[in-house]
Amino acid sequence: YSSFKAARKALLDTHKGKLPLPKCLHKEHMFRIPSALYHLLFGDEAKKCIYKNLSDEEQNLVFSFLGSETAAKYVDALSLSETVINADNAKILVRALQGSQSMTSVAFHSCTFENDSFGQIIDALRHEESKSAIRKSILSLSIKSPTIRGREKVGDCVIPALNSYLSGYGSDKSYTLSLSNLDGIDAKIMPTFFENLAKCKRVTLRMTNCGLTDKHMEKIGFSHYNFLKLDLENNKIGNDGAKTIAIALALALANLKSKVSINFNKNEIGDEGVEEFAKSFDIFDEFSINDNKVTGAFTQHVKFVSESVKPPEEEKKEDAEENKEMPMLGLLGAHSALFGGKSKDLSEDRLKGLRMLSLSNNRLSPEGFNALVTSLDSHTRLNILCLSDANVKSNIADMKKLFDKNIPIKTLDLSCNDLDDQDIMKMFPCPMNVNSPLEAINLSMNAIENKGCSFFVEAIDKLSKIAYIDLSYNLINYMGCIALL
Repeated sequence: YSSFKAARKALLDTHKGKLPLPKCLHKEHMFRIPSALYHLLFGDEAKKCIYKNLSDEEQNLVFSFLGSETAAKYVDALSLSETVINADNAKILVRALQGSQSMTSVAFHSCTFENDSFGQIIDALRHEESKSAIRKSILSLSIKSPTIRGREKVGDCVIPALNSYLSGYGSDKSYTLSLSNLDGIDAKIMPTFFENLAKCKRVTLRMTNCGLTDKHMEKIGFSHYNFLKLDLENNKIGNDGAKTIAIALALALANLKSKVSINFNKNEIGDEGVEEFAKSFDIFDEFSINDNKVTGAFTQHVKFVSESVKPPEEEKKEDAEENKEMPMLGLLGAHSALFGGKSKDLSEDRLKGLRMLSLSNNRLSPEGFNALVTSLDSHTRLNILCLSDANVKSNIADMKKLFDKNIPIKTLDLSCNDLDDQDIMKMFPCPMNVNSPLEAINLSMNAIENKGCSFFVEAIDKLSKIAYIDLSYNLINYMGCIALL
């Protein structure tokens, strides 16, 4: 027992709690430790197995362990990086995944799959009650930069395998699927992929740098919608693809019960594509469109403000009366409700508007900036606004209007806008409204000097909620720092 305690200490001291290969345990004894003693030795730290760039000898040990009864009972997360998975290892992984009583998270990052090992492993992730009553469902799957021997375009292998897996997915818990750096995805199979994914409960989908274009979005649709977050960052989606996604989401959101976060950063979307989303911003919690081709003109279609918030009893009464007249909203009714028809306004019903809007790394025009400021009101729910590198310097007058209107924004990002002392003094009222809810402001990477810094400090001096200020990478010296203190 003393030897085992020493092994546990060596493991934790050397590898910071993650479960690598304890060098002090002899190869043939390591995997014969009884399950109860294993957990006693390694504790909760052993539940997550994270392996990277293993040697051949280490791979043999790892896969031997993953195939053991101990791993089946205790390991709940597996991450393999820079690992070659051959046919023999794939068989062990398949048995481990099918026999696991606790594993809920699986990640393959920069792994090389030989033969048909990828398809076999993905198929083994399926949860079938008839096979195992005690097996848990995989709730998180991450595949990043895979290499599949014999396949030049890995996307054409990964997505069909996932389609087969998702079509039989049986869990009713939140599910996260992360896919990165896949090339060669066939546009024809994407509608089936999205439809199968939408059948899962409370889904977070990330498909970053997967070469998705407007063509991939052409025929997608959702008979029902369970996404919590849709992240399609760093693809090649343009206006047409964005509009298709917006309409597809709107048609499926009639019975939405939770708000949705959208990330389209680093695509090729302009105002025309964002307009369709803007018409139904009240159903989103976060909308991020950084580093696209947006000028801000789309904000003329945004309804940030809740028209009137009525007492819950009155709302329930109106709901009951409306349900009598329209018992089933249906797809056309949902589209009408979200896109300005006669159906009930969802912003007045349950969602109360967008919480976070990020327009960073876009060249906002004066017209777009003015439309954004005009659309905001003191009753808006929007409380996070990101305008980093968004041409704020050319729109100082409109930014001043934003502060004068006392918009309830708690977090404001104005970094990387080349703002100087004169801009700061024109933009911020001094002193700012003592009731301002502002809690955090980022003014880093501008051209602010001591004078602007002193003015800014004076302007916010009475704000009781301010907790975070970032003035890094400006032109402030020692005297400016004194003003801050």
